[in-house]
Amino acid sequence: RSLRETLVNTLRGPIGARISANRCCTQAFFGGNTCIALAAAGYPVRLPVALRSEKARPMTDLLSTADVMLDLQVPSRRSLLEVLSEEAANRLGHPRQAILEALEAREQLGSTALRDGVALPHAHVEGLPRPIVLFARLRQPIYFDPADDEPIDLVFLVLWPASDKKGLLPAMGEICAGLRDPQVLRRLRHVTTGEETVKVLAGMRKHGTGEPDQ
Repeated sequence: RSLRETLVNTLRGPIGARISANRCCTQAFFGGNTCIALAAAGYPVRLPVALRSEKARPMTDLLSTADVMLDLQVPSRRSLLEVLSEEAANRLGHPRQAILEALEAREQLGSTALRDGVALPHAHVEGLPRPIVLFARLRQPIYFDPADDEPIDLVFLVLWPASDKKGLLPAMGEICAGLRDPQVLRRLRHVTTGEETVKVLAGMRKHGTGEPDQ
């Protein structure tokens, strides 16, 4: 099942009754990945307390115009992950197969498709020299998983060194929080250049989730 489906079912149960609408559950309840699902579902999520001191790196530090792929044509999730793994491998000088296997292993735990046509494939990768974010807009939407409710056409790939256990979650939280704004999604579907895309993504930082509650 996808993270979103797991989240909905859990919120209907006894644990869900114990969660404040204004705070993210701690990792003891759900775990970091479901905090990402909460953000994507529109909840006012905050990161687990242990990670709140970890500031998300600015999107422009992780993604440049060269990391943007517009109107990418792929027939399936597997094909998409293969293309993204190849692109990441070329930029990082890291084996493509190692990246692909890490992404596939993550998908086996549950679909990383979120909502509103967005997918966020991600993984910690052993030996990765640095983090990387790639953005792809698909020419034709695809179903990321047979159980998903809707196809996806906007894809963020986030890869993080396995040696850094705290950086991945804040980075994904920032992306998910920014994507709650329908205008951001609309702009990403209409940009025509990498420069325009990076400008839209850089503006998402104001929606980040890494700050503590006031």
